[in-house]
Amino acid sequence: MENRTSFFNTTSVVETKHESNGLPLFAKITITLMIIVSIVVTVGNSLVIAAIVKFERLRDITGVFIANLAIADLIIGASLPFQIVFFFYPSLEANKYSCLLRYLVISFACNASIYSLVCTVLDRYIAIIYPLHYYEIMTKRVAYIMVGLIWTVDVIFQSIPLFVVNDYDQSPFCLYEVVMDKWYRCANLVHGIVLAFIMFMLYMNIFLIVHKHVTRIQSEAIVQSESRQRQVAKQMNTSIAMVVLFFHISWLPFFLIQLTMLDVGQVTQTKVMVANFLVFLGIFNSVVNPFVYAWKNKQYRRAFRKLLGLSVRDEDSAVTAIA
Repeated sequence: MENRTSFFNTTSVVETKHESNGLPLFAKITITLMIIVSIVVTVGNSLVIAAIVKFERLRDITGVFIANLAIADLIIGASLPFQIVFFFYPSLEANKYSCLLRYLVISFACNASIYSLVCTVLDRYIAIIYPLHYYEIMTKRVAYIMVGLIWTVDVIFQSIPLFVVNDYDQSPFCLYEVVMDKWYRCANLVHGIVLAFIMFMLYMNIFLIVHKHVTRIQSEAIVQSESRQRQVAKQMNTSIAMVVLFFHISWLPFFLIQLTMLDVGQVTQTKVMVANFLVFLGIFNSVVNPFVYAWKNKQYRRAFRKLLGLSVRDEDSAVTAIA
């Protein structure tokens, strides 16, 4: 298309021409938030990965999925500077592949994060439903195969618009809702909603079973070692439950607004502005995960304090020591 421009440069929201330093106020605010989120996501998830690498006790099967989730979130943080580049070089939107990659890179990282979270919940579900056969079903080999599938499927799915399906040549703007094919966007959206629903149902089942176990523990005499094992397992289940909760809070609003824009005719300036805010809310989910582990899981909290050179508190030492 001739005279391809940025969608936002045609709106009054960011059209204030360039100020003395070349960027409107809206762009300055967005860039500042992206930089802050990128730094926090990168530091937080690097800390999770470093803890799992350094402390053997954290390198269990669940740790494989948590590390993979942290890597996916780390990619999200690392991809934000690429988004910022488009504010300074809007001419990149005139290049088909840089325009498509603007959305595919962040979509790739977000989907990898979702897949990793599903595997983490599935791991906890198997541990709760089949506790006696857990280590037969969920071996490290199985965990690594699942992780490999996550990245293989994600790479294939996100590569489709680059080589086969996209509407870039027919679109006047470099905008996700118009450069991506309707059916591709629909598939991306539906599978996100389906995975969110699966996670919710799995964790509801986990919650009911754990509640039943807690009731039994309170009514029976349980030996101390078993009680401590259950305490550690409960902390991990609680951590992942919080991660799942924040995932739904962060991403479901974006999924819902995208449902209203499946047809290009339904795309309006207001909806695009709301969708951009909501996808930023979804990205913020990657900030939350490391803090959840530090808040709700004593093993990770203890590991983080050691990595940062802080003293380990007595309450954290009560849990089995990390090698």
